[in-house]
Amino acid sequence: MPSISSARVATTPRHVATKPAFSLKQTSPGHHTATIDFRAAAALAKGKKEYLVGSTPMGDIYLTRIDLGKDFVLTNKKLPPYTVVIRPRADLPADIGIHHGNGSSSWDPPTANDKGDNIVDTGTEVVKFSKGWSHGTEKFVETLTTVLDTQNDYERRPAKPASAESKPYRESWNKDWVSADQYYSFDKGLANKSLTTVSLADFKKLPGSKQIISEIQTGGGTIADFIKRDTVKIAKDAKTGSVAVIQYVEGEMEHTMYVLDKKGKLLGQWMVDSDGRRGWIEN
Repeated sequence: MPSISSARVATTPRHVATKPAFSLKQTSPGHHTATIDFRAAAALAKGKKEYLVGSTPMGDIYLTRIDLGKDFVLTNKKLPPYTVVIRPRADLPADIGIHHGNGSSSWDPPTANDKGDNIVDTGTEVVKFSKGWSHGTEKFVETLTTVLDTQNDYERRPAKPASAESKPYRESWNKDWVSADQYYSFDKGLANKSLTTVSLADFKKLPGSKQIISEIQTGGGTIADFIKRDTVKIAKDAKTGSVAVIQYVEGEMEHTMYVLDKKGKLLGQWMVDSDGRRGWIEN
């Protein structure tokens, strides 16, 4: 097993800049201090998915790009879309632990499925590395102090306000809310023929169907299978010409009803939580 030593030289790329983007100093044996100018380092990253700003004996310090899906936005639009992480080195010996704040965990070399990134706190943070990481058995071998002026983050996209366009449709489908049991059901509408069942083939012809099918199948399985199991139902309202899709979760109260207008455009969805509370989310 390789021995653990602080003799490995901490390195940082050389940059020509008035103010260094990153500096790394060994303040004493086994102790390093990394100072990061976030904006300067992000400028050097030049939009890359990740950018190595420096290394210590126990970890590599990266800027990693925040890639957003449709449901998230950057916390600060004025900052570059990066966050700063410490990543375990690929050549680490076995049984290394990381300790920061009140927590500790194993510090294992990256794998294809898990890079092991640990987000660096903004401000000053002290992280310690040990041989062994169970409380009382660890032997501390390295301390890294990071000084980071700022960084970006992401958060869920604020919900759109319910629109006048969706109002007649979302309110029309509320007639299918069973208040006594707190769930949506097409059963009454199908029985009195105010609703008709829509086949999967006809549903797929609608412009908004692709997004709905994608969301329903996110966790695995196909919409065809869910329809067979009665966990997905599709119906058309005779009065408005609109279509709705209910997606139930087996054994749970949570469910969703997607609403499309008479042209098949997805307007939004009624979400019902585990307590039977419902809320409209505009698309």
